[in-house]
This record gives sequence, structure tokens and C-alpha cells, in this order.
Amino acid sequence: MGIHRGIVSATFLILTGLSAIAPPVFSQIQQFETQQPELQQIDLIFSPNTNQSFEDVLEQAESIASNSVDEGFAKNPDITQIYIRIFGDIKGQVAPLLFSKVYRSDWQTEPKIDRWIRYFDNSGLLLGFYNSSDSFLPPITPTSTIRREDDPGFRDD
Repeated sequence: MGIHRGIVSATFLILTGLSAIAPPVFSQIQQFETQQPELQQIDLIFSPNTNQSFEDVLEQAESIASNSVDEGFAKNPDITQIYIRIFGDIKGQVAPLLFSKVYRSDWQTEPKIDRWIRYFDNSGLLLGFYNSSDSFLPPITPTSTIRREDDPGFRDD
């Protein structure tokens, strides 16, 4: 019984000591979090017409992204950056079309989404706008020949 009482007392003392330390640490964490920029993430899926060209679909996705970013900054003045991803959905096949990360300060200076957009190269193929036999991408040619023995991960066991 004496050992049990000693363990309980020691545990109580440790927890009391930790609770005295915890509030200052917690308040520092809260201050750090409030200093972080506000980020809004937007994911949108739209279904383009199947009779559109892929270039028209990308233009439509850019327009949707631009309007969404403009609306996001207008609705919430605390947001400092928006990360947006636009996906296309054709007959249940969903593929990413573009993504962008826009800062409010950049948007106020130049509100053109095309400056910050990144495209996904194979989206047209995935959504059925191109056939796999179409040569819409340049052929890939190796820039140098690497021997297996020169590869740092090569093992000849």
C-alpha cells in the first residue's frame, strides 16, 4: 500500500509541475498559429461538353479558376493565399486540368490567373481528347546513356 501511495503522489507532483509549464507553451503555440497566413484550398470539378476542343476546355478551366480566386479574396479579407485545383469530368473519367497558388498581394498587383497556373500534361489524353497514338507530345530522347554499373544503386550480387 505504501508503494502505491508513493507512485500516486509522484504522479500527482509530476502532473502538477507539467500543468504549471504547459500554459506558457500553449500560448506561444497559439501566437505562432495566428501569425501563419490564411490559406484557402479550392477543389472544383466541372464537366465540359464532349464536342469542345481540349484547348477550349483549358480556357474554360482558367476562367473558372480566375473567377474562384477573385471571389475567394473578395469574400474573406483574412485570406492571404488561395490554392486552387480544377478537375475535368467526362463520362465519369476525372483528371486534373490545372492548379495554381495565388497570393493576395500578387492578385492585387496583377489579377491574371495565367501567370500562376500549372497544367497537367496528360489530362487531354486521360479525358479522351487525344488517342494514345496521336503524337501531340514531342518524342523523348535520352540525353545520355547510363550504364547500370555507374548507377549508385546498382548491386552485382
